[in-house]
Amino acid sequence: MRVHELTLTEIGTLLGFVVGASAFAGTLMSATLGPLLVRQDRRWELGWPALAYGIAIPLYIVAFLTESLVLMLVLFSIVNVVAYSCVGMLLSSVQTVLPADARAMGIALIMFAGGLIGAGAGPLLVGYLP
Repeated sequence: MRVHELTLTEIGTLLGFVVGASAFAGTLMSATLGPLLVRQDRRWELGWPALAYGIAIPLYIVAFLTESLVLMLVLFSIVNVVAYSCVGMLLSSVQTVLPADARAMGIALIMFAGGLIGAGAGPLLVGYLP
């Protein structure tokens, strides 16, 4: 808000559209390309998420530090496509590793931890930033 001189409504509208569209694109990419990669080599189930987050972290840093609103939105789009492209593979790797009677609990724990840390602690910790 301070750097780009936007109101809360403008930021919510811009980021809502960018994150929503790019999350949809990344998830769709994961659903189509993920099985193809995993069929070739099973290690892609964990290899792609590691690579994706390795790409996403530096792009997030650049996006947060740029003064250009357009560049920030473009970088956020790319980062979210890449980050959401690994969700399917991460969840399928849990299904692969766990025995049949523990799979539902494994997915539930992942969702709980993601919600607790991401939606619970994330906004609180961002509020503590200077």
